[in-house]
Amino acid sequence: MVFALAIAAGAAFALGGLLVVFVRRVARERDQTAALLRQATDTLESRVRIRTAGLAADADGLRHELAERTRAEDELRANEERFRALVSTSVAIVWRADPVGEFETEQPEWSAFTGQPFGEHRGHGWLRVVHPEDQEPYRGAWAAARSERREFETEHRLWHASGEYRRMVVRGVPILDADGTVREWVGTHTEVAHEGAAGADERTRLAFQLELLPLAYLLSDEANRYTYWNSAAERVFGFARAEVLGKRPFEVVVPARARGAAESTFARLATGDRDAHEVAENVTKSGREILCEWHHAPLVDAAGTFQGVLSLAQDVTAARRHEDQFRQTQKMDAICQLAGGVAHDFNNLLTIINGYTRQLIAVCPEGTPAGDALGEVRAASARATDLTRQLLAFGRLQVLRPQVLNVNGLVTEAQKVLTKLVGGDVRLVLALGTNLGLVSADPDQIEQALATLCVYAREAMPQGGRLTLTTDAVDLHDGGPAPGDLAPGRYVRLMVADTGYGMTVDVKGQIFEPFFSTQGVGKGAGLGLASVYGIVKQSGGHIVVDSTIGVGTTFTMYLPAAAKPVPVVPKAAATPRPRGGETVLLVEDERPVRVLAALTLRGAGYKVAEAGSGEEALELYKTRGPIHLLLTDVVMSGMSGRELADALREQDPGLRLLYMSGYTDDPRVRHGIESADAEFLQKPFEVDDLLTKVRQVLSANEPAALAGSRA
Repeated sequence: MVFALAIAAGAAFALGGLLVVFVRRVARERDQTAALLRQATDTLESRVRIRTAGLAADADGLRHELAERTRAEDELRANEERFRALVSTSVAIVWRADPVGEFETEQPEWSAFTGQPFGEHRGHGWLRVVHPEDQEPYRGAWAAARSERREFETEHRLWHASGEYRRMVVRGVPILDADGTVREWVGTHTEVAHEGAAGADERTRLAFQLELLPLAYLLSDEANRYTYWNSAAERVFGFARAEVLGKRPFEVVVPARARGAAESTFARLATGDRDAHEVAENVTKSGREILCEWHHAPLVDAAGTFQGVLSLAQDVTAARRHEDQFRQTQKMDAICQLAGGVAHDFNNLLTIINGYTRQLIAVCPEGTPAGDALGEVRAASARATDLTRQLLAFGRLQVLRPQVLNVNGLVTEAQKVLTKLVGGDVRLVLALGTNLGLVSADPDQIEQALATLCVYAREAMPQGGRLTLTTDAVDLHDGGPAPGDLAPGRYVRLMVADTGYGMTVDVKGQIFEPFFSTQGVGKGAGLGLASVYGIVKQSGGHIVVDSTIGVGTTFTMYLPAAAKPVPVVPKAAATPRPRGGETVLLVEDERPVRVLAALTLRGAGYKVAEAGSGEEALELYKTRGPIHLLLTDVVMSGMSGRELADALREQDPGLRLLYMSGYTDDPRVRHGIESADAEFLQKPFEVDDLLTKVRQVLSANEPAALAGSRA
């Protein structure tokens, strides 16, 4: 695109050379014009590089920071939920100790079981309730585990608050810092069940609690065959317990392509790894692929012999999809900001090119070398203008003029034009639904989006085919599936379906990204579908694509139903009123644009007060006579055009207002324009457009006789 910008900028200063030729008749001024061309090109490229580098760096930093923060918060929240679930359903005493085995914090479960308050079990005081005969063996087992920084399991008798000793199984796990030192110990004391009915009751209660776990709880033996499968596992994977017991993971829930990774994880746990955490691809009984977060831990007996693996699993497919959508949103927002900045600077240059070209055409008739050269400049400027408008459409920075539309009517009216657009080899078919309701959208923008989709469909069917335009209505409900980030409500769908080549999954994932094109270098800027995406999103809707290789592609636009009538802004009269005598306060921080606009307005009889900033305009307003119209740029350094307009209308509520800009990212300005509280002149503009718009704003609600006298 930089190449296109350079061509357009070069044309601007070539015009300067032509003006010198025909005004001063001095041929040697061409060299000076070429120098100015190089200077302008370097300036534009420098602006683009600086703006691109800054926005890209900011976007990368923000994207990375938000993604890391979201991932850390999600992982912390999930771990806390798992810990609470396990503790609340456990029959064991759960405790924490410092690196040397002292209780430094209150242990509620310990106090409840032994009757020992915190003051008594603090430090090594907890040993006092261990049976005297078991204290030394227990000290030795833990000392050995601490020195080797490994898990341990042993048994001892522990005093119970009822007045007797109970036999307990003790398990302890070291929590290590990054450098391998022990930060703390976490462990459990589990009472060994009595024989007979009491033991059976205890086992029944434990099994019941495992069935209530919200996470899939799985046990496998030393041969990696499942020996336990709880109800949550049945819900996640769809397999009943009887269908998986005795089978290996890759026989039921691990897809063939991931078998190697699953067996590697099991081997590591069997040969000494204390735990393993992973997010892995899995498959359900129905064949649906999901992402699961797994936590594995080895099971060993009292002698340390590997007995199998305990695994906890949670389906995180939806969470990962939301995370991917969040990252995509952040990326697209960063590119939108870049697009808006580039379009703003470029539109200022195009305004200058178009303005001075129009003046030169008056003295350079068509058919002369100079006239023909000006024609090429005009054509290049028109192409560059289309590119900037596509950038603004993608960036959702256009000023829309929404109306209440009947989508069926819009499609029907466009049918003749679309038939010519797609050519004779493509058969255009309409399948329009009934009782759709109305939508609120800018008809010009929706027509542009529809035409762009039809062009892409035509290119996908070089040998001909069928292009079907379908409409219907759909209601999206709370909690139900919804494309993108659409809110619940009623939407009208407009579908464009072709019978062309179709596209691969990789292409489909990038199809709406700006500057992405499958046509090769020099065969498109890659902004067409990106601009369609921006138009639909700025209209409050969403667009999705479905495609199958060899079958075709369908684009579906979701447009929100109109909640209330939108005032229709009348179009300007066909006959412009190009002259006047009122005073215009012109505020523009780009001096060449300001000079061109002032020259045009003065040539039409207006009195013009010029200001290069909002602050300068405020001072000028205090000293100048009556101001009839404020003509201001929107995006300026310092005080913006909207802030200036607010300040001046506080002093003169009847002041007429006309914004002009390459784009505006100020929602209040867009709202004012869309609700007819203000008018807007899109850069780049022709000088006739400027005069027509100024006269239109000044003549609004003006007595007919007075308005006619200005013509």
